Amino acid sequence: MSKKEGQIKGQDLVLALKITLIQDEGFTVRSLAKDLEISISEVSNALSRLAFARLINPDKKRVSLASLYEFIVHGVPYVYPVKAGVIKRGVPTSFSQPTLSHLINSDDVFVWQTPKGKIKGSSIEPLYPTVPNFIENDPPLHRLLALVDMIRVGRVREKKLAIEILKNEILGTNK
Repeated sequence: MSKKEGQIKGQDLVLALKITLIQDEGFTVRSLAKDLEISISEVSNALSRLAFARLINPDKKRVSLASLYEFIVHGVPYVYPVKAGVIKRGVPTSFSQPTLSHLINSDDVFVWQTPKGKIKGSSIEPLYPTVPNFIENDPPLHRLLALVDMIRVGRVREKKLAIEILKNEILGTNK
């Protein structure tokens, strides 16, 4: 196994979710690098790791949605565990994300730390450091990453809710 085909990294999951949202519209490595604020070589390496893990088809253009869903539900809590940190200013995530905040009645607020953030909450580490920089310009990806964070940091009830919403949004079971 080469380095390119190694363990899935956080940016790989971010990339897979981004492709899930745009796969019918098409994309280029360059456009993904720009949108996600990562280098072209990192995108290329991530696509190779995703293909090796069978989370993206060998043509590297279409995500295997069922495999991605299974990885998020069963792998993410163990591969990318997170604990809430100290109160920081940041961008809301988990059930604090604006399109999800009405679903959970909680005083807890979770954020990805960034000086540009508009709210304060318990900071959690994003899957990739650039996420807080670009995420407010990509609401659909923000929602998916927040759902992944609900699985990473949430209690049983929040995790179950996130899993059900992701099932609908990734696998299209509500269509």
